[in-house]
Amino acid sequence: MKLLYNWLKELVAITVSPEQLARDLASIGLEVEAIERRRIPDGVVVGEVTAVGPHPNADRLKICLIDSGGPQPAKVVCGAPNVRPGIKVAMASPGCVLGPNMVVEKVRIRGVESAGMLCSERELSLSDDHSGIMELPADSANGRPVCEVIPEDAVLDIELTPNRGDCLSVLGIAREVAAKYGAPLKSPALAPEESGEDITAYISVSIENADACPRYMGRLVRGVTIAESPDWLKQRLLACGLRPINNVVDVTNYILLLFGQPMHAFDHATIAGRQIIVRNAAEKQTFVTLDDVERTLSSQDLLVCDAQNAIALAGVMGGANTEIAEGTTDVFLECAFFDPVSVRKTAKRLDMSTDSSYRFERGVDPGDGLVAAIDTAAELMRRLAGGTVAKGTIDACPKPIEKRSIALRPSRVQRLLGITISKDEIAAALTGLGMRIVDENDGALAAEVPLFRHDLLLEADLVEEVGRLYGYDNIPAAETATVPLVRPANPARHVFDTVRKALAYAGLHEAVTGSMTSEKRRALLTPAVEPVRILNPLNPDMAQMRTTLLGNLLETVAYNINRKNTGNRFFEIGRTFTSRGVNELPEERDVVAIVLEGDYEAATWQRKARKADFFVLKAVLESLAVQCGVRQTSYKAAKSDDTRFAPESALVTWNNGAAGICGRIREEICGVFDIETPVYYAEMDITPVLSRKKDILRYVPVSRHPAVERDFSFVMPENLVSSVIMNEIAGVSDLVESVEPFDVYRGDKLGEELKSVTFSVRLRAPDRTLTDTEADDVCARIVETVKDRHGVVLRS
Repeated sequence: MKLLYNWLKELVAITVSPEQLARDLASIGLEVEAIERRRIPDGVVVGEVTAVGPHPNADRLKICLIDSGGPQPAKVVCGAPNVRPGIKVAMASPGCVLGPNMVVEKVRIRGVESAGMLCSERELSLSDDHSGIMELPADSANGRPVCEVIPEDAVLDIELTPNRGDCLSVLGIAREVAAKYGAPLKSPALAPEESGEDITAYISVSIENADACPRYMGRLVRGVTIAESPDWLKQRLLACGLRPINNVVDVTNYILLLFGQPMHAFDHATIAGRQIIVRNAAEKQTFVTLDDVERTLSSQDLLVCDAQNAIALAGVMGGANTEIAEGTTDVFLECAFFDPVSVRKTAKRLDMSTDSSYRFERGVDPGDGLVAAIDTAAELMRRLAGGTVAKGTIDACPKPIEKRSIALRPSRVQRLLGITISKDEIAAALTGLGMRIVDENDGALAAEVPLFRHDLLLEADLVEEVGRLYGYDNIPAAETATVPLVRPANPARHVFDTVRKALAYAGLHEAVTGSMTSEKRRALLTPAVEPVRILNPLNPDMAQMRTTLLGNLLETVAYNINRKNTGNRFFEIGRTFTSRGVNELPEERDVVAIVLEGDYEAATWQRKARKADFFVLKAVLESLAVQCGVRQTSYKAAKSDDTRFAPESALVTWNNGAAGICGRIREEICGVFDIETPVYYAEMDITPVLSRKKDILRYVPVSRHPAVERDFSFVMPENLVSSVIMNEIAGVSDLVESVEPFDVYRGDKLGEELKSVTFSVRLRAPDRTLTDTEADDVCARIVETVKDRHGVVLRS
């Protein structure tokens, strides 16, 4: 943003140089990229054109007589189209240096001697305009140095971060400067001189989309005369990079620069039905903007309309059908607050970046700033274009925006900044930035944030404001820090790192895939799960949030198979999303997914390749469980309603809590991804691991005494999981050191739906050798326990 130094001084009294001001602005977070000095060179004086005649040897050149205060008029050859008798101009006398390689001399031009040069604004480094010579105010004295007519100034080019939309104006920067120097801030607002009928007799406003347009204000100025703006206004616009157009349009641009509030001027006579309607466009509706380009709109774009047609693209650009023309006499002024997100989407989709959209996207002041801007614009227009300001203001505000109040603890300020600062100093800093201390409770300050500060949301934001004004350079260096330098422990990050290491040790490679999926894929893999749908997806493949990690991992496997990379072993740590209803936040689960395909262990000269199967997947899961501190893992046959898995699957339980599922993926699903080999997959919820309390590790010495080993063959129902019996045996006595199944038998002798599982049980005492009596007693209790609790008997 370009800022005129002298314009800033009108709002806040400062005596520092532009260079020092730039350094001070940088200290409060407003970086000045460049400073452009604007000083008229010595030797350029005010001259009055007294006569203009044709050049005898050039049709496009003219011979001008210039009264520059000397005894005789100076003869100057000039080719500017706007030169004419009676105007005051800037004449550079012979010897004047206008630039590094430009010295004015008395020369002959096409046979006629020229004793000077009539300057354009570009030649005086005031702007890029060189369409004609610069015209000075009519009351400028002939012969007076132009540097006294146009005082020395400087243009500061300030680079702003996107969150500081409040500083995209002279007033916004002045607020910051006043707070930095502790100087009073002068309001630039003007009160309009009203007359005639109330504005409601001429126009009405209605808003159909209050979310996109929470507030819309309007004023009417009648009987204006369209003409050029005065020099002071044109100079300010040009210095800030805006092109002067006419006195009405220039006033709206002046308000844009002064208050940071975009405005638009409509020719009131072209507004059909004397109505303003703010509504969304129809899908595929076309609209011709001020740049004479026809644009195709979507239903998400906001329009300002009259009773018949669209007349402006809200927050971006006006329409060609209501622009200010030479014959305009009545002007309707628009001053509104349009939703930043709505304006940003429209501007981006239509590839339109304007000064208005740039400011609306970053947020303007929806409160007193709107009132000050429209009142000042109406009064300036009355003064510069004539006419009268109708009584009253249209103020449609269907969705008032409330001011935020943020609690700030002085202790928090001291802890984050590492300095000792009193509550009064904190309050003074916040007050200087336009905030109001509304309450003090339990040692905390409650600061009411002004509506123009859209970036202040949290307590930490207020701490930063205090730090900016205190000055980070003023914080003394210390050998010991008073701010926390150690990153707080993050249990989730620790568990994720543990999972990564465990699976990497198992020979798996980590995959990172996207969180969105298509409706078709989600319906294939988890048809019974209600998904979270994206309102505006980039494409159909990203229409929903994923409900499982399986789809993306199968796509990864297929990608590798198509490139002759087999034996795929991948894992991914990610999040799944399930809808809980319209008014509820979705359920989000952190899960780890494992996929195995092809050879798990490649063939060597010593052994054959080992194919991935259910038991390989089970071994990987148990290794992961051990690394994550899971003490107990059990498996149970999976329900048939999970359409992802073939019957060769199981539900996995960690520490008696549901954790996930593992097994072989159905061939039909693999076929959709063009995968012909078996794929084994596990998806485990990491939440039980996150919520588990950290175990206290204790040293258990190795017993010096021998163990007793006994085998038990139990006949049990086919649907009884072996791990249940193992857990029962392990809990019978502290003397049970280990339980391992090593044989399963099924046959006609046992009968249908029965199986015989043989377990090897090791008994050992830490402090003595077990006697046969002690061992027999434990064995008897094992047989009795499993019989009483599960009806399981020893095989005869």
